[in-house]
Amino acid sequence: MAKQKNKKIIERDQFMAQVGQVIEFCEVEAIINDLIVISESDSLISFFPLYSNNLDEVNTKIGTKNNNVQKVDWNLFFNGKIVPQAWHDDYMKEQTVKFKALFDFYSTKTTQQQYIKIGKFEMQVYLMGKLASGHYIILKSMVVET
Repeated sequence: MAKQKNKKIIERDQFMAQVGQVIEFCEVEAIINDLIVISESDSLISFFPLYSNNLDEVNTKIGTKNNNVQKVDWNLFFNGKIVPQAWHDDYMKEQTVKFKALFDFYSTKTTQQQYIKIGKFEMQVYLMGKLASGHYIILKSMVVET
């Protein structure tokens, strides 16, 4: 009887953890809706389709074995994007609010944050962080730097 009760508690806790992850993913999905990384390509930010708690698997899937990989401070992803400027139009003000919300999410709800750039001029970029569940939430976009 005690084993069965413990099993139900474990199942409930696992279910609640999954529900929590769904809520977190929905929160991020709402933030990144129409969010654009401004560069020469102005690319949308989207989820990288991988649900994993294994960092080696994550690195393999996003291609960090590539020769042109830069791992930079994750805060640099938000550089110039979270502080409103007087010259911002309404669209840029909206983007700033969304980037600030995304920064707050990664700051408070993830650990082991990483910002990875792959490529030379046209770069795939990935922002990732580890959720309390142990799974990684990964966003991707493209930037062009000349």
